[in-house]
Amino acid sequence: MPRTSDKDLFGHAKKRRPTRLRSILNGFDKRTFDQRLARLAHLQTIFPKGYSFLLPPETSFVFDEAKMAFINGQFISTILLAQAFIEHIFQCKIAARGETKIAEAGLAVMTKYLAKHELLHEFLVKKVDELRKIRNPFVHLQNNLNSKGVFNRIVKEQKSPERLLEEDAQRALALMYQIATTRI
Repeated sequence: MPRTSDKDLFGHAKKRRPTRLRSILNGFDKRTFDQRLARLAHLQTIFPKGYSFLLPPETSFVFDEAKMAFINGQFISTILLAQAFIEHIFQCKIAARGETKIAEAGLAVMTKYLAKHELLHEFLVKKVDELRKIRNPFVHLQNNLNSKGVFNRIVKEQKSPERLLEEDAQRALALMYQIATTRI
């Protein structure tokens, strides 16, 4: 119930002036709306409507949050979450085969296992390993001269950091979906 000081002389609720924080957020929403809408439309081309997966809750949350991070322009988060999702899927599939030590060993080991036993097409193995190498500089602080580091890639590919990361995020999401729909 509003306090009396929140009402005008006639007992109607006073219109509140937007707070500074609300104004900042409203401005951000207006400035980024079209970009977010375009990214949402892009996701619609990758993920078919009405498609669902039976996943552990954490894996499902990671999947959904990767998509939301992309829509909101958080491209590094998108890359990290897409890779985490792929790792979750690999862990589940490899553990189900009774290989718990391999399932707990990390993405590089799991990817090699899947390739060795021909459980994942070599094209996807290569793409997952590329994603892992792009992700690594964000997770493990490395020398700036790392060939997969953002600085070197910006120079080599002559793209803005945002464009480079957005393209990486798009590929990461597409790969995430490919892994989700691939029988392992």
